[in-house]
Amino acid sequence: MIERLSVREPAVAMQLHGLMQAAYKVEAQLLQDSDFPPLRRTLQKLSTAQSRFFGVSEHGNLHAAIELVVLRTEVYIDALVVS
Repeated sequence: MIERLSVREPAVAMQLHGLMQAAYKVEAQLLQDSDFPPLRRTLQKLSTAQSRFFGVSEHGNLHAAIELVVLRTEVYIDALVVS
């Protein structure tokens, strides 16, 4: 089931940050990029983001997440990660 994630909750932010870091490490390796910008995103920056986050969890483990930036009449996908 898809559910909204509250990155203000430390446990949620930590789990999401871990998923994002793992996914972006794979992407950086595939792109052969040793300084991949998404890997520089800190837990602090994630937990204070103004974006909306949704995720798919199973047995308490987060397996996929999407970050949406909502403007007045538009919605942008800012991140999409899976394990």
